[in-house]
Amino acid sequence: MPFLIGERGRNRVQVLDFDGACRVEYEDELLARLRSVRRGADGAFILDHGGGGSLWVHINGDVAFLWFCPDTNGNHPGFVSDGKWSRDRRDVRFLLVGGDEASSVSVPWWQLVPVDAAYRAAVEYFHSPSRPASVTWFALCD
Repeated sequence: MPFLIGERGRNRVQVLDFDGACRVEYEDELLARLRSVRRGADGAFILDHGGGGSLWVHINGDVAFLWFCPDTNGNHPGFVSDGKWSRDRRDVRFLLVGGDEASSVSVPWWQLVPVDAAYRAAVEYFHSPSRPASVTWFALCD
């Protein structure tokens, strides 16, 4: 049986991706969306509990890049995954939620994590609107 947070609808997570915006209430619903909303090998997702912070999940094939934004007021530039991806030491291009190449980003290999680690971090964030502990993070500034 899927896990439900709080009362139905009370703590839903907003997801913004290539297909638009939706709310998810169940862990398996979130994972299904992360695995299926794609443009080829690319996926881009912004997860938001509505309380200030957000988790951005970018996927290209079997590699992912995570950015955690702790607030919406711009006081902190956030945290990026510090995965030290060792399979291939090259930068990887990721599409943003807008989905066009012009707004894609190139991420250095040391900020990449396996896609399964990104799924775990997304599930963690789903359960708690804080920076997922399953990922090592690099602060963009303190």
